[in-house]
Amino acid sequence: MENNYIKTLILLNHRLEGIDFAFVGSISLYLQGIKSIKPRDIDLVVYEKDLDKKIQIGFESVKLSCISLEDDLKVYKALDREDKVKIIKDFLK
Repeated sequence: MENNYIKTLILLNHRLEGIDFAFVGSISLYLQGIKSIKPRDIDLVVYEKDLDKKIQIGFESVKLSCISLEDDLKVYKALDREDKVKIIKDFLK
């Protein structure tokens, strides 16, 4: 991952301390081990009750909140993003 992404993730994590949020989308997939997806941006949401499985990922000596791969899968299904659905399903096998 590019150094700018790493710096930005750490900065956002620090600045949003005390706010219930999670990284989502391609950055979340990458942080959870799906390295075939290269993030082009950083998406996050303020935690919503229907995203029930927020997890912590250790990264560069900080803990980053992401939604679970299962929740990412639900989102990509709802968005009809079959390419990402297949990648996530294959990774979870």
